Amino acid sequence: MTDRERLRMNTSTTLPPINLSGDPNLFPHTGIALALRVLADRVNWCAVVDGILPWDSARARIAPRVVLLTLLMNILTQRHPLDHVERWAESLPLPILWGEGITAHQFNDDALGRVLDDLARYGESLLATLGPRMRAVEQVGPAILHTDTTAFALHAS
Repeated sequence: MTDRERLRMNTSTTLPPINLSGDPNLFPHTGIALALRVLADRVNWCAVVDGILPWDSARARIAPRVVLLTLLMNILTQRHPLDHVERWAESLPLPILWGEGITAHQFNDDALGRVLDDLARYGESLLATLGPRMRAVEQVGPAILHTDTTAFALHAS
């Protein structure tokens, strides 16, 4: 696959269909990763994340939506420090999750840091958009999935 084809795949507004050819039992954590990926498809993750988080394709070779969802997969399965996520990603069925051309190396700590920096700026907006979508898709109330973005800060004088 050429760099141009990889870039085109990363700029698509949808994730590639999940391809379960092969034995998913060969990969640890596949069940949780696939479940999160299916949920992402159901809440239109790509459109939401792409509409909120910026992506400079000259600086980052992989879309923030892919990095962020992979980071969530890590948090829900192993919760490795950022500098170990790249090695952890080697255990994932990346072609099944993201299509051909995505490698574990693309989940290095620099890529994660860029996405986390953007998440610090735009995370409240992302949560405010994704939370109601998730509640609607999964048909659960706010008692089950609470997405209040209100924050209070108190300062003593």
